[in-house]
Amino acid sequence: MVESPSVRYERFEDAHTVVRAADDKEVTVRGGLAVGRDVLRTAALAAHPPSDDELRAMLPPERSSTPDRSPMWLAREVARFLFG
Repeated sequence: MVESPSVRYERFEDAHTVVRAADDKEVTVRGGLAVGRDVLRTAALAAHPPSDDELRAMLPPERSSTPDRSPMWLAREVARFLFG
């Protein structure tokens, strides 16, 4: 069922879905039948690409690079073992 030019609702046997066209992509929000249709619609309309601040909040903090724990520490240890 088309709710608006950019939003459509689909109902299945055990779930329902709201699909929103966003630029050249589709945002799909699916929930069980216990989830209200208005909740799915609100979530689909609120979905957006994350901002830099949102990504920073979601991702683990960047590891600090110290001389003894840089990404190359294992290579240095092997080189020391092989070549002294």
